[in-house]
Amino acid sequence: MVFAGYMATPMFLSGIVALYPIVWLCLLAGIVGLCYTAYLLFAGLPSFLGIDRGEGIRASSAALRSVSWYWRHCWR
Repeated sequence: MVFAGYMATPMFLSGIVALYPIVWLCLLAGIVGLCYTAYLLFAGLPSFLGIDRGEGIRASSAALRSVSWYWRHCWR
């Protein structure tokens, strides 16, 4: 549970920018938060699961692909 909260923190913090509703600023903050969340996933998943780096990259990529598939197919 702590790992999920740690990874989601950049996205929560980028949501604070929405209090000042400028589209390009919200988009920029969202992209930065998403990139940092992906970095935390790639860096932290191998040590969290106790696997080597190659397997961690494959597992992280599978997680990101499943989220992007869900976003494309379920939120139309």
